[in-house]
Amino acid sequence: MTFNFQAIVEALPQLGTGLLNTLYLTFLGILLSSVLGLTCAVLRTSKNIVVRTLLAIYVEIFRNTPIVAQIFYLYFVLPTVGIKISAFNCGLIALVLHFNAYNIDVFRSGLEAVPAGLEEAGKALGLAGFQRLTFIIMPIALRVCLPALVNNYVAVLKNTAYVSIIGVMELTFVAGAIVADDFTFMEMYSTISLLYILLVFGLTWSLRLVEKRYAIEL
Repeated sequence: MTFNFQAIVEALPQLGTGLLNTLYLTFLGILLSSVLGLTCAVLRTSKNIVVRTLLAIYVEIFRNTPIVAQIFYLYFVLPTVGIKISAFNCGLIALVLHFNAYNIDVFRSGLEAVPAGLEEAGKALGLAGFQRLTFIIMPIALRVCLPALVNNYVAVLKNTAYVSIIGVMELTFVAGAIVADDFTFMEMYSTISLLYILLVFGLTWSLRLVEKRYAIEL
């Protein structure tokens, strides 16, 4: 069996489209799950037991069910109750909700790792609760969270492949569509495997640089 490089060259425009969609999904997934996760983590440390309980239930559900099941639920079940979401948005929402559940605990651990004395110092300076959170607690907590966040962000990238099951034209879906036409299994799946390796390496390297730059020890 020979490796058909020409097939790869001819598929580059389609693979490029899939790659861009994968990168777009990854960027939005990381951004939204981070913002939502940080917000929910702050709420989970509040004194409101109802809020804490609801968030705890949400975290347990999404951490203990497969992301594939979550994607199917959003895509196939919600339309039965009149809620229709496009395949791309459905995949994005599933990624955000799934990894938000992991980010909540990461951010909460970071918030709880900040020495209580620093908040007391903020109170002594006359800072309000939101000011203490923004200017004292959050900068330190985010640095503490960096190592765990790196793993979660890489997982977001790798899990974008799952949205191909509902027809989102990301890298894996595009490769599958090409293979269905010309049966270039080896060429297409070898190519996207290499692309995923390069993407994961690039993302990990970039995030480790950020981690090294801002990491602190308490």
